[in-house]
Amino acid sequence: MPDTTAETAVLLLSELVANACRHARTPPGREIALRCVPGDRGLRVEVCDAGDGMPRPRGTSPEDESGRGLALVAALSDAWGAYPRPCGIGKTVWFELHCRREACGVQGGGRTGRRCSRPGGDQRVGASAARSRRVR
Repeated sequence: MPDTTAETAVLLLSELVANACRHARTPPGREIALRCVPGDRGLRVEVCDAGDGMPRPRGTSPEDESGRGLALVAALSDAWGAYPRPCGIGKTVWFELHCRREACGVQGGGRTGRRCSRPGGDQRVGASAARSRRVR
């Protein structure tokens, strides 16, 4: 995987995990799970939490010290979105960074690992919503 793609993935992952820690109010016994999966089109990263609210970008002023995380995700990812988890508890927020299969180091089938949850009704949000498509 190109260094710039990996660095962007780490930055965006840190934003989603920070949002999950700050806003999900995960009760004791619940976890925040994450998954990074190289695929045919690039890298897909998912962060799952037990929070009820779906993420929404918000307007910020130059004086605000927070509130720009989802704007970064929308600006730097090729696609992103969120969907409620099918078990009824929480949500999964995801983003994709596209790169050529060879550049991402994908060999063989490409997908490994377990999903945070199965996508039910994918809710796309943000500026990249018009061009986003879920990867299966």
